[in-house]
Amino acid sequence: MNPTILREVALRRVDGFHSRAVALEEERKRIQNEIDAIIETVIRNAQLVGTTLTRAATDPVLSKRGFDTVIVDEASMAPLPLVYLAALLAETRMILVGDFQQLPPIVQAPESSELANRWLGRDIFSQACIDTLDLPLDKRDWRADLWEQHRMAPGIRQFASEKFYGSKLRDSFDGDRDDDKRWAARAPAGHAVCLVDTTSLGAWSQRSPGARPSKFNIYSALVATELAEQLVQEMDRDRGNLGSRPVGIITPYRAQANLLRVLLAERGLAMLVHAGTVHSFQGTESEVIIFDFVEEEPFWKAGPLLLALRR
Repeated sequence: MNPTILREVALRRVDGFHSRAVALEEERKRIQNEIDAIIETVIRNAQLVGTTLTRAATDPVLSKRGFDTVIVDEASMAPLPLVYLAALLAETRMILVGDFQQLPPIVQAPESSELANRWLGRDIFSQACIDTLDLPLDKRDWRADLWEQHRMAPGIRQFASEKFYGSKLRDSFDGDRDDDKRWAARAPAGHAVCLVDTTSLGAWSQRSPGARPSKFNIYSALVATELAEQLVQEMDRDRGNLGSRPVGIITPYRAQANLLRVLLAERGLAMLVHAGTVHSFQGTESEVIIFDFVEEEPFWKAGPLLLALRR
């Protein structure tokens, strides 16, 4: 066929595709406008709206309506600027729910950045000077403390209470739950919290390569994996039906979490043991939790939990 004719045919086809693409884009915009109108109507008439802090700060539909009360959950993890922007939506009051002894906001900036640490690394409890167990007299009505827990075995509660909550935390039950009795009967008997000292292994920590290095420790990962495998075997002998991931391994570092997943997969435990970072475990439960600290020379860093253990 004549090249000129081929070129004209190709151009006509391209023009046709372009026209079709323009028509589809117009249709997409029309449908999106209808969806946006429905969302705006629902939000405008709803008595209760759930959203993220980021969307609350950026969505014009939310900012236009305002709310009698704004409740912020996991307030200890919320960056201060987003908390302040959420406060602008509150017409009557704002309630912040969280625990200043738990996870702080995530700061993706150099540790030496003073401004980042000041405005992104501190939580609202610290900013309001109510991040101590014993509040000053003039601020005791700023915070309502909940001291009764409904989840942990008494031994775990006792450990957390003594190390972080001034021995004020109490149980909502008498320690007579079947699961608590079953685990208390295992070695070491009566201890719901067991510390494993790896000092004699001569372990060391390393940093992963890349723009955002993360620490890992092969020795502690092997110990955590071995413990998880033993626990799974014990549970299997007890019940014969383990359910979904009854054991969890938590670690502060992304590189260590990745290493743990590889080791668990090699042992055929990926469907029975969940390994992840502290942040990825938020809202997740397991019957037994193994915490892999990773910390060892030459990159040793004392976090709050390690410092509490040394007290």
